[in-house]
Amino acid sequence: GMPSIPGASEARKTMDLVWKTDPWELRLANRKRLLAAGLTEETARSFEDNSSMSLSMQTALLQTLDQLAGVQGRETVIARAIDLESREEASQLVSSVALLARFHKQQVPLKEFLAGTRLPVARTTKGALVGLILSDALFWTAAVAESSKEFAATYAGDSAKERQVWVVGEASPAFKSGAGALGWAVHDRWQLQAPEDAAAAAGASK
Repeated sequence: GMPSIPGASEARKTMDLVWKTDPWELRLANRKRLLAAGLTEETARSFEDNSSMSLSMQTALLQTLDQLAGVQGRETVIARAIDLESREEASQLVSSVALLARFHKQQVPLKEFLAGTRLPVARTTKGALVGLILSDALFWTAAVAESSKEFAATYAGDSAKERQVWVVGEASPAFKSGAGALGWAVHDRWQLQAPEDAAAAAGASK
């Protein structure tokens, strides 16, 4: 199934395609996308054969990457998808990349994806590093503190002057403080409702 992401319109388009297309045809179409992106047949099959990602999730991820044509390093997202070990990880990846596509379209264009961590991180055309998280609430627990240190260390050598985490949901003051101490500014309550969804809701209420 599809993860819940802001911008229900994107999810609906993907599900319409999944419902209207024979699964084998959809799988072949996804493979053509991967090969057209320059990936090998072996890599494409590894992506397809990862049982942690449903066919709808695979399709959603590839459609989102199509929206990011011109952004370098998209193959790092595919490499991450191949290594997924659970449906939860798959859902997080699909959601994060969908949010990055929204950020790219509505806020600041992305230049490239960076490899290295579970959470997809991209560099904007202004040079900032950004990661986007879909979560109702984020708290600074011992486990989160440890994983955040590892995350920050991965990009510590990068020359970016700004490092940003955008959260759909709310981050606790402790989370903001802890991430800030590691050099990452946290912006929460981001895009709780997409502009097109707000417009649709307004139209429905008339």
